[in-house]
Amino acid sequence: MDDLKLFASSNKQLDRELDIVKRFKTSFNPEAKITPMQDLVGQWKAKPLHGRYRSRIDDNAIDTKASQGWLQSGNLFLETEGFIASIQDQVVPTKFVPKAYKA
Repeated sequence: MDDLKLFASSNKQLDRELDIVKRFKTSFNPEAKITPMQDLVGQWKAKPLHGRYRSRIDDNAIDTKASQGWLQSGNLFLETEGFIASIQDQVVPTKFVPKAYKA
C-alpha cells in the first residue's frame, strides 16, 4: 500500500511539473531572432544622429583603420573614449564648428 501512495504522490508532482512546462512552452527557434549584419548596419545608418558617423566612415576618402585605431589601443579612459565618440557623432560642438558657421 505504501508503494501505491508513493507512486501516486510522485505522479501528482510529475503532473504538476509537466503542466508548468506545457504552460510556458513556446516554439523555440533562435535563428528566427538573428538579424543579419547588413540589416543592423542599415538601421544604424538610418538613425538621424548616430547614423551620420557610420555613413561617413563608409566614405572611400576615410582611412577606417587610422580613424578607429584609438579604440583598439586601450590607452584611453572610458570617459575619454565616450567623449571622442560623441565628437565623431557631432553631438559635442568643437572649436571648428562655430568658425564654420560664422564663415
